[in-house]
Amino acid sequence: MPILSQTAIDAATELQEVRRQSSQIRRREDELKKVIYDELQAETTGLLASGLPVVHIEIQHRRTVNTPKLEAMYPEVFEAVMEEKETRVLKIDL
Repeated sequence: MPILSQTAIDAATELQEVRRQSSQIRRREDELKKVIYDELQAETTGLLASGLPVVHIEIQHRRTVNTPKLEAMYPEVFEAVMEEKETRVLKIDL
């Protein structure tokens, strides 16, 4: 196991802080979106007093697969289509 340089230690410390800030930003984004969604209610466009649109909601569709259900109902299909990938995840223990 290599001994990290001070540069790498500083980078890990800064990365940890960036991740913390990013989490705070995501929470704040969710809070702000809730204010807008609550104001719009069922409408999809919010207007300024002048009548110009300032926000709008687009409906997007997404398909997902219920993996546990697929594996339980069709184990042979699941095994045939399942792919496993390995990724590297950087964990910081400071």
